[in-house]
Order: sequence, then structure tokens, then C-alpha cells
Amino acid sequence: MTADGADASEGSNGSKAPDASLGSEGSDGSKAPDASKGPDGSESPEPRDPWAPPGDAVPPPVTDRIPAPPGALGVQFPGRAYPGPFSPQPARPRTNGLAVTSLVTGILCCLWPAAIAFGISGLVQLRRRARAGYPQAGQGLAVAGLVLGVVGMLLTALGIVGLVNGHSSPELVQLKVGDCFRNQPSILDKRVKLTPCTTLHDGEVSGVVTLTETEFPGAGPAQAEADRLCGISKNAYVYDFWAQSSTLLEYHQAPTTRTEWDLGRHHAVCYLRDIAPDAVPRSVRCDARTLTADQLSFLSSIRELDWDARKPADRARLQQTAKDLLVIRSGLILKTWPPAAQGSTAMLEWELAADQPFWRTAAADTTTPVDQLYAGLAGHDPTQAESRVRAALGLTVQDPTAAKPSAEA
Repeated sequence: MTADGADASEGSNGSKAPDASLGSEGSDGSKAPDASKGPDGSESPEPRDPWAPPGDAVPPPVTDRIPAPPGALGVQFPGRAYPGPFSPQPARPRTNGLAVTSLVTGILCCLWPAAIAFGISGLVQLRRRARAGYPQAGQGLAVAGLVLGVVGMLLTALGIVGLVNGHSSPELVQLKVGDCFRNQPSILDKRVKLTPCTTLHDGEVSGVVTLTETEFPGAGPAQAEADRLCGISKNAYVYDFWAQSSTLLEYHQAPTTRTEWDLGRHHAVCYLRDIAPDAVPRSVRCDARTLTADQLSFLSSIRELDWDARKPADRARLQQTAKDLLVIRSGLILKTWPPAAQGSTAMLEWELAADQPFWRTAAADTTTPVDQLYAGLAGHDPTQAESRVRAALGLTVQDPTAAKPSAEA
């Protein structure tokens, strides 16, 4: 109703609007069917949204994050939550400089002392900074550098030990004249151990001789030539024949294969060994390097006489000794001897002069058997007179050939 009492349902022309509750009427006065009800008069359902999900579907939960494409930062995997693609990352700790330096110096084997020092310092510094709340990375680098430093130290120690052993245990061919050694060399093991000559030893190098062949002569000829040359070197190394005892044997090592020869080994090493069970550990060297001038002069004067005594007892030896006596006497007379040896040398020269005619007579006799001639000369042996001179000069006083027939006067 309006203020003037007119019915609000009336139109502008005074007619009443049809009542919606009574339904709409057709133009013929009949009522139109109600759209809100079905044909049977029941209530019609609400219109269905064509974009709505099925009635039994559960709508996905509402999240405030947009899923990232596969492979992008922030993608979520079952069982673990990851920050979103734009979440801030924590700051990466800096690597300790001492640890890096330890690793670098450890790689260089020769700088192992620095690697060990930097490695220990780096580990200590990392622990202190971690306790202070400023952790750093590089513990693994420091440990690796420390390990490499220790390995370098061990390798250096092994190298030093090998160098020392190589110097004290060389091969026989590397020795020089005058060296004494232990361990008798063999074909399989040619290494020996250097030792002082005043201690127990198995050999003393008396010479290093060069073979004369230009091409490898073979093992047999090389050994034969080495034997001859080493005999000469023995007489030069032990210049005093009285010092060459019967137990002092000469050995040598010469090249036995063409390979050794092609490698430049054209020499043989000669060494002496005293096989006496009671041999005193000492050097048997007796040459110009160990003898005094007076000792060397005396040995040179009577050398031919002592050498003749080691030759076979035949007529050639008789004749050679008879010729040598005059030269030996001249050497004794012309030399000025020290006061302690003047009397003994004069007595030796006098005995040689007295015995010289007997040796000439025996050398000229070609019919008497040699054994009888040497037996007749047995009373003309100046061994005792020579021993007195040797005692005055400080030389060996026992002739190792004294038991043999003497041809020394």
C-alpha cells in the first residue's frame, strides 16, 4: 500500500499486477505452470554449475604457494620439505688459508716440513675459531696436507737411509785401492760392506787393473789376464815380500759377460784376504804410502834377493842370484842409513860379499845336481843378518819362506 491507500500491486494504469503466488495466467485466463516446481508438483532442484567438480570429489587444499616446475629450486618431494624458490640461502663459511697452504705444500714432496707445520697450525686455528663462533671450512684440506707432509718426510728418510746404505754397501767394482770390506762377494750378490781395516774384515782391495783387450775376450781370458795383473798389484801393494804370509791369498773379480764389458767395465778389482784363523785385524798394505824413506830404500835394495828366494830352486835361480848380489851390495853401501841401522846393514853387506864367490861357483857348475848345489849353499844364508837390519828399521823380521831352500846370499 502507498500513502494514498492505493494498492502497490496496481499498475500505472490502475490495473492490479498478477499475484506471483497464484501463478501466472495465460492470455486465455488459465494459470501458467510454476517454474520452481516439477511436473509432479515437487520442488525443482537448484540449477547445476557446469564448471563445478563432481559431487563426490574432494577439493584440493588451498595453499599459499605456487608449485614450481620440475627441476626448479623449491620443488617439493615426498617426505621432505624444501624452502621456496626465493628463500634466502645460509652464508657459506670461508676456507681456512693455512689448510689450503698445507695441502699445496704437501703435494710438493720437497716442502714436507712446511706441509706439516701449516697442517698442524691450520687444525689448531680451525678449532679455535669454531669455539669462538666463527667456523671455517678446510679441516679435510689440513688433514690431507698433514698426511702428505708425513709421507714426504718418510720418503726423504728412506732416501737418506738408502743413500747411506748405498755408500757403505757398494758393489765390489766400486771400491778403490785400500778399502776393506765385509761379506765375501759372489756372482749373485756382488755387494760388500765397507769397514775399517783395523776391524775384522773379509778382504782388502790391493789393486784395480785395466784389461788390455779392446774387445771382450771372453770370461776365461779375462780372468786369466786379471789373475796375472792382480799378482803384480799384490807385489806392489805389499812391497815387503816378508810381509806376504802364506795365508795371504789374492782374489779378483773381472767382467764375465759381454754386457758388463759393453757397459764400460774393462777393469778387474783385486783384493787380499788373510785366511789364517788367528789373523790380526789390520791392513796388510806395505808400500810407499805406509813405509818410511829408509824402509823403502832397504826393501828396494834387497828386493831382487827376496824375489829370487820365491822362485823355483833351479839353475836359472842360481845364476840370477849370483848376478844380483853385486847390485844389492852396491845399494847397501851407497845409502846413508840411520844410526840405529848402520851396524846391521854393514854386517849384512859383509856377509853378502863373503858368500858371493860360492854363489858364482854354484851358478857356473852345470854338472852337479841342483839339489846338491843348494844344499852346499845352505851355510851361506844371510837371513839372520837381514832380520837384524829389519828389526832396526821397524820391518817384518820373519821370512815366511825361511823353511824353503834359500837363495838369498
